[in-house]
Amino acid sequence: MKLLNSAKDFFIKKKLIYIDSLYSLQKEFSDKITEKIIAVDTEFTWRDTYFPRLNLIQIGTKNRIIVIDSQKIEDLSILKKILNSSEITKIFHSSRGDISVLFNCLNIKINNIFDTQLAYSLIHHDTQQISYKDLVSKYFYKNLSKSQTNSDWEKRPLSKEQILYASEDVRYLNDIFKIQTKILRNKCLQDKFEQACEAEKVLAETNFSISRLKRLKKNKKISPLEEQIFLWREEKALELDIPPNKIFKEKDLKRLKTVITENKVKESLWIIKDENLRKQFLEKFI
Repeated sequence: MKLLNSAKDFFIKKKLIYIDSLYSLQKEFSDKITEKIIAVDTEFTWRDTYFPRLNLIQIGTKNRIIVIDSQKIEDLSILKKILNSSEITKIFHSSRGDISVLFNCLNIKINNIFDTQLAYSLIHHDTQQISYKDLVSKYFYKNLSKSQTNSDWEKRPLSKEQILYASEDVRYLNDIFKIQTKILRNKCLQDKFEQACEAEKVLAETNFSISRLKRLKKNKKISPLEEQIFLWREEKALELDIPPNKIFKEKDLKRLKTVITENKVKESLWIIKDENLRKQFLEKFI
């Protein structure tokens, strides 16, 4: 099977298309969408902002790989129509991050998803999250390069190596989808898999502050006051479009609780370094 998959990959070449204008995007995707199954991936940066910044969207079809420069195209409504469609299956590997980015950056709600990472875990009863590189290696005689893993996706122009690397992230998903769909059907795992994909989608589209709070409460017990402080930080971070830890570190949550309950105002000086934010915090809680 692995040899056959590799032979198909060798002989059936997909056309790589790079799109960086609205005109090219509209030309590539007509009003009538004929594709019923597409592979999807994204490249984004997330360093100094509250939400990630979407840099590229990759779409893989039977014969094409389309790399869309979302930094250069303001109107992505035609793409939104495709991704919103419940009639088109969207294949992801490790869908949560990509769905979250598309939801928060473009207000796109993805419907009808197929997550190859979830499928592999279910088929093989494996709790470990297999990487895309390792999954491709399982089904093909192919060792994907990771040379651009730490690439700067915000810098323009993109290099040929960056575009090729981004295209590889969807190149094999359609074929993996076919393989895994048959296995899931044969093992009568389709319903369980669909439920797992839907649960992943719900998590991906959960409000950032709520999902972060849930993750915190899962790892440690916090008081109602600490929860209020945490949500205040999220609110301010969103307002200023900065990462929450730029306001104060999560490890200082209990110390800020002490600042409030014991009126130790001076301690807040080194915890919340920005004078204006510190003033707002004290006005809010003391």
